[in-house]
Amino acid sequence: MEAENYTPGRGSSESAAWFRDKLQSLGMGQSALARLMIQHGDDRQMTTILRSLSRMASGDARVSGEMRALLGTLGEANQRTAA
Repeated sequence: MEAENYTPGRGSSESAAWFRDKLQSLGMGQSALARLMIQHGDDRQMTTILRSLSRMASGDARVSGEMRALLGTLGEANQRTAA
């Protein structure tokens, strides 16, 4: 990443594409992921979660390590149930 083009806290098109691809491979949209997050303890309002997910999907916010871990875990769980 070139230093002059780096903006701390901002996402990249690559991480946004990874996020969108991961959701698609899981067969879920942003709303389904937001509902799952609430079911598993996220205490933010649905609109706040959706805004955060939308910003990740567009590259306006970075995909956090926690989100990468969550999507990775969901992917592993889907692979186990498919096998």
